[in-house]
Amino acid sequence: MAQELSLIEVLRQAPSIRVFRLQPFLMVENIFLKPAKRDQKHKPLGVQFIEGRGTKRNPYQYAISRDVSPHFAVVDLWFRFHNSGPVYIKVNDWLLRAGVVGVIAEDGHFTNLLPSS
Repeated sequence: MAQELSLIEVLRQAPSIRVFRLQPFLMVENIFLKPAKRDQKHKPLGVQFIEGRGTKRNPYQYAISRDVSPHFAVVDLWFRFHNSGPVYIKVNDWLLRAGVVGVIAEDGHFTNLLPSS
């Protein structure tokens, strides 16, 4: 169950995360975020370093810049809030809808973040 997993366990097993953003002039940005080796040394920050309300207009995001990959940031924010009902998280310029088992990019692509048992 997700409640029994730690953030570190989820990070170790999380796949690449697809993000999407429609750029000005109809250019599409479609990227896969991958884990970075530097993420292994990082721990989650306290909740006081998170801002937002989880809405589309005011998503949860880091209040300060961190030396972690965007992949770490997505998994960390998802892990904190995935049991709060569907909420929105933002990493860099990418907005994702966080649900119980994964995240949904703006174009509707779903990435499952719960490891298979």
